[in-house]
Amino acid sequence: MNPLQAGYVALFVLAAAGCFFGAVRTRTLGEPEIGRPLRVFLAATGIWGVSGAALFVAPSLRVMSAVYTVGLVFGFGTVFAWLWFCSAYAGRGYHRDRRIQAAAAGVFLLVSSIKLTNPIHHAYFVPALADDPFVHFAPEAGAFYWVVTAVAYTGSAVGLYVLFELYFASRFNSLKIGLLTVAIALPVVPKLLAVVSDRSLLLLFYEPIGAAVFAVGVVSVATESFLSVRAPGRRQLVERLADPVLIVDSSERLVEYNERARELFPEVAGSLGDPLAGVAPSVTEAEHGDRIGIVRDGKTRYYLLNRSVITLGSAPIGRAIVLSDVTDLERQRDHLEQQTAHLENLTEAMAHELRNPLAIVRGNLELLGEEAGRPDPDLPGAVERGEPGGVSAAADTGGRAAPPGAGENDSIGTALAAVERMEGVVDDLISIMEYGTPITDTEPHPIGSIIDDAKGSFGGTVEVIGGRERPIVADRTRCGELFRHLFRLHDGRGASTVSVEVLEEGFAVGSDGERFLTSERGKLFEYGVETGENARIILANAWTLANLHGWSIEADPEADGPRIVVSGVSYADEGSGGPGETEG
Repeated sequence: MNPLQAGYVALFVLAAAGCFFGAVRTRTLGEPEIGRPLRVFLAATGIWGVSGAALFVAPSLRVMSAVYTVGLVFGFGTVFAWLWFCSAYAGRGYHRDRRIQAAAAGVFLLVSSIKLTNPIHHAYFVPALADDPFVHFAPEAGAFYWVVTAVAYTGSAVGLYVLFELYFASRFNSLKIGLLTVAIALPVVPKLLAVVSDRSLLLLFYEPIGAAVFAVGVVSVATESFLSVRAPGRRQLVERLADPVLIVDSSERLVEYNERARELFPEVAGSLGDPLAGVAPSVTEAEHGDRIGIVRDGKTRYYLLNRSVITLGSAPIGRAIVLSDVTDLERQRDHLEQQTAHLENLTEAMAHELRNPLAIVRGNLELLGEEAGRPDPDLPGAVERGEPGGVSAAADTGGRAAPPGAGENDSIGTALAAVERMEGVVDDLISIMEYGTPITDTEPHPIGSIIDDAKGSFGGTVEVIGGRERPIVADRTRCGELFRHLFRLHDGRGASTVSVEVLEEGFAVGSDGERFLTSERGKLFEYGVETGENARIILANAWTLANLHGWSIEADPEADGPRIVVSGVSYADEGSGGPGETEG
């Protein structure tokens, strides 16, 4: 074997090895839709390369002819695998069309049958040997050979057109993958040179060499470029997203964006491959979950930033940055914060402006009561004013009118009672203003511990029926306030024993106190509605506290005593506790 012949053998062996290496490594791409056709293409091309090398070491013309025929079959098959890969890579979907699949299978079987039966009809090629520059297989090509070759090159050119159309449409720098794709087409050059000059190159198929370069390059130096350009995974999907999307590589360089991102950051146009910090510094500085404000046309809009890692197998190769417009939510939150601050200021003002005057009124009424109850030194034998018989004792005065203050204690007592009621109402209003803001966080708490904290000054017995340890999902402070209001209600109705019954999806608070007399029980929970039950502010606040949790509250019309039922409650473990279990 002369050096030139050995060089040809080594060239085709290396080409086959590169194709097989690429076929194996494509499994690491993590893209089965494009990895499968690419493996088929490279494996078939690798076999084609092996047949090319075998031509130079085959012992006889018959063996050379058989090896060459095998290479022709696998070589023609690579065209269909190539088109399958190009369609999948560009997201065209032609490879899924059953009619196209059937037509491709029919053409492949027809051409393969012609090649395999060539020893009979010799219409495809006539086996022959040549001795220049060394003894080698040099078949005489027939008409079918040139027709099939033209069809194969046309099909390959269609695939190349689809790929390069994709590369040009992509905003990503596709130079690496573009050069590797050109390497697939370059082997046609020595083929053409062999046709026009009998002494330049051997008339062989050099395509396995170009495929090997493409395969090794894709799985080693251009993997990121190969995956980034792919339309279904990036360009088409990114463009369909309504939110602005920026995609960066592992070096934080911009590799893709959609139209919404370009409208938000005009600087990204023409900045592919540049560091993201140079075109969108506010995005670079923000962390996942941050809200950022971006000023455009003199207006500020707020966006929630989400970062998603893009991986290749298990290795991260970049990140997708999605900006969700939360301007309306941000403004609502600012408005809510302003309202909350206003409510806190109002609560403090009410505490000061209402409690202080009421304290002054109470103090003066108590002084008047003390004055009205003292003996009058100018009236001999007079008893204390306001006591039974105090007014009639004035008869000994010789007919003088009853002194000022006689019978006044009743009026002062009524006024003091009204002041006490006003103080209670003020306390309740301030309490509900303090705890009436929306609930944003709930946790499971044993209902028994909340009840124990809420008993307060209730002097009677509180029983828990159905499981003290059952965890109620609630805001502990405001749930405790709800129980405190309900215990105050029953205390005011003369209850000595209050029972809290833990229900499947709620609880009921009843007692042995005085029943509700009103027939319109729904009005018990309305602010400013007088029902004659002396409980409207307590139950109205209880309704607010329950409603903040998303619960409903109502009075049980069938109960013997006052019984309030709260429903829609969630428990952390639905099965704990059970009816009939009573704990003190």
